[in-house]
Amino acid sequence: MDRATAEKLVAALADLDSQTNELCAVVETISDPDERKKYRRLLAGIMEASFDVLMPTIQAHRELDPDADTDWGRAMKARSGLRNVPPESDT
Repeated sequence: MDRATAEKLVAALADLDSQTNELCAVVETISDPDERKKYRRLLAGIMEASFDVLMPTIQAHRELDPDADTDWGRAMKARSGLRNVPPESDT
């Protein structure tokens, strides 16, 4: 994969991460513990798939690692938003 395509992919995954974080916050408002647990597991699947796409991309283009302390990494962290979802406690 060329770098331009990899950049687009990593940026799109950062956007997905941001939206997944928003979904997690909504799921935390579900009052029924069993229903909340079900949705948490579904969202975990989205996160896992996103990670599975990201890893080979940053292995091929290490400079695009969103966790790197680089201008790119900081831009992707800002793009994906904060990751302050409460830990799963009822699974």
